[in-house]
Amino acid sequence: MLIASVWRFKGPQAGEERLFSPVGEAHGSEEITVWPARPAPAPWLPPASQKRGPAWVYDVFTPPEIRHDPATGRFLVAGESKPAALVTAAAGTAAWQLVTVEREPFPLQLTGHVGGEVSYLGIFENVATGETVLAGAGRTFPELGLRIVRFAVESRSVAIPESMTVQERIALAVMRNPATGEEVQLTDRQPAHLPGLRARLRRLPGDGEEVIVREQDVVALGDRRYRIDKIRLAPPAVELSQIAPESPVPERRTLVPAASLSDPP
Repeated sequence: MLIASVWRFKGPQAGEERLFSPVGEAHGSEEITVWPARPAPAPWLPPASQKRGPAWVYDVFTPPEIRHDPATGRFLVAGESKPAALVTAAAGTAAWQLVTVEREPFPLQLTGHVGGEVSYLGIFENVATGETVLAGAGRTFPELGLRIVRFAVESRSVAIPESMTVQERIALAVMRNPATGEEVQLTDRQPAHLPGLRARLRRLPGDGEEVIVREQDVVALGDRRYRIDKIRLAPPAVELSQIAPESPVPERRTLVPAASLSDPP
């Protein structure tokens, strides 16, 4: 009685197997090469949308056409429209219109100087009141919490664009906050600023009343109250959120200058 058996060996190529089946001493053994079946090709799935929206699809050869919206400071893709909440500030018939966004000015500005070599005085302007005073070292401004610790007029080289360098007299003042010891240098060559931003809003409809707001200030919009969450300088915009403890999701709005709303996309 012949008992059949099969011997299995790994072939020289990856995935190849060779089977040897003995058929008897007179006939030797029979070699059978078995090649593994090729896997089916993986399907080419369509690209998935990104988190920013259904229109944000990155195909291999056709990435989305992206543009910058100057009114909102957001990037949009072709076919994607602005959310309505980002371009309106109306609540009923009342609204605030964003006029401008600017850097927060230092409360006291050095605008010029008068006098002679040994008796120079600086011309200082109180930004809040518009009052102008002549003052030198030692003068205190208690309403602003500032004191002039040094004032001088120096001759410095000033480069004129596309021309020569000239010598000009420049007024310099070192201001100190007595409470904190912090010092700031002012010059009559350029305005001084604080680190923050402020925005100017105009009431509509009405007589054009304007107010200056800063981050975390609260403004009324119709019968609603909004907190200033963020002020952006470029592009200019003010982000607000409604103060409504009973609402789990606060309503958010973004104010932009009126000119930005009329700009073509």
